[in-house]
Amino acid sequence: ILPVYDYGEAERTPYLVMKYVPGGTLKDLITKGPIAPRQAAPLLRQMAEALQHAHQQGVIHRDVKPSNVLLQDGRWVQLMDFGLAKMMTSTSNITASGTGVGTPDYMSPEQAQGMPVDQRADIYSLGVVVYQMLTGDVPFHAETPMAVMLKQIVEPPPPLRLKNPDISPEIEQVALKALAKAREGRYTHALEFAEAYEFALDSAATLPTVQSPGGPTLPITPAIDQRRSPRLIGLGVITALAIVIALVALILSNNRSAPSPASVQVGAVLLDDFSAPTINESTWYYSSTYTTDLTVLSSATSLQNGRVTYNFDNLSEDYLDGGLRHEAPRPFKLISAKVTLLDATGFSDIGLEVNGLDDAPGSWAYLAMSPSDGSVSAYVGHYTETDETFTLIQGSGMPATHELAIGWDGSQLTFYVDGQARKSLPTQQIGQWVWLFFDAEPQGRLSGSFDDVRITYAE
Repeated sequence: ILPVYDYGEAERTPYLVMKYVPGGTLKDLITKGPIAPRQAAPLLRQMAEALQHAHQQGVIHRDVKPSNVLLQDGRWVQLMDFGLAKMMTSTSNITASGTGVGTPDYMSPEQAQGMPVDQRADIYSLGVVVYQMLTGDVPFHAETPMAVMLKQIVEPPPPLRLKNPDISPEIEQVALKALAKAREGRYTHALEFAEAYEFALDSAATLPTVQSPGGPTLPITPAIDQRRSPRLIGLGVITALAIVIALVALILSNNRSAPSPASVQVGAVLLDDFSAPTINESTWYYSSTYTTDLTVLSSATSLQNGRVTYNFDNLSEDYLDGGLRHEAPRPFKLISAKVTLLDATGFSDIGLEVNGLDDAPGSWAYLAMSPSDGSVSAYVGHYTETDETFTLIQGSGMPATHELAIGWDGSQLTFYVDGQARKSLPTQQIGQWVWLFFDAEPQGRLSGSFDDVRITYAE
């Protein structure tokens, strides 16, 4: 919520002093075209968090719309303009009885009729904002504001998929529930809306299946090419890494041990949404190839809002790389790994890595995002050999948020971005180690959040 620092009156003119936010508004972003469902998710969650906080204080915004959503640095929401806000406990109205308050394009049916409102009026308006983010248009148009308000009251909104066929049926249903005419049919709380949207994103992802050797058919998470060439600059670090991998216990930043064999089931999918208060030490441990200042990694890793977040400055003159690692005990083999990477900022890259391709300890496949422009690249290689680099998505300048996955079908390693296969390479088998990985440039800053990890193993 945009903070107000001061208020007063100067020469009989009232004024407010508010935070200055560079980066424009959500309206500015939408004018460039529809926003991809995956990229809309963090914006929706931030708006929902702001509204839920206001609702918990007994305040209804009553004018939620894209022009009232500032985007600091193009991605961090600042909800503003509570000028029409109403206290839920208030018995008075700032307008005459029977008069609607708000902006017609985003006004709930009860607002349009001048009826009493509660937090579900804001959820309706937020539903219109999501509708516009995904389709590039509001649900209703008419020649006059009054005619738009009438449509809000009586007409069902046009299905989102008529305007944007790329939207999944699951996402469409979530948005339409927020736009229910009767407020009893909507979400009760703003965060319930955001969580339903995120669940729909995950359930709508189409994953191929693979027949594991001697086992059942398993879901395979989409795979992505790996990007790693900046690391070749630090040749001394790379040489040391080949040795350190064999002694990984010596480079744990907080002396955590790898998970025991009992913690992994053959054919099972390891799920982690990072909703626990602390990182699960039986599943993940900190590991880094940068050994001169391990506290940089450990102190900058945290759990926030149900996500594991990296946020640090690399003060070194060399590359900093590492992250949270999961390692399956032999004879298990990795079948697939998938993760959602959110709100990445900074320079160099951050993403999903698997190690030990074809039982070669020094080999890796890395699906990485460059937060500076939102591009996604794949890197495959060996620590002592030249990388192969594949650009999968050109930078769009949008918030750096994607679903990344790497999967193996028995003969090919495939890289996926947002559920779509982008690159396949021949390989005998995929490795054992999964890393939520970062690779920061010297003197560079990097941050990003990981959520909804899915890892599948087989014998």
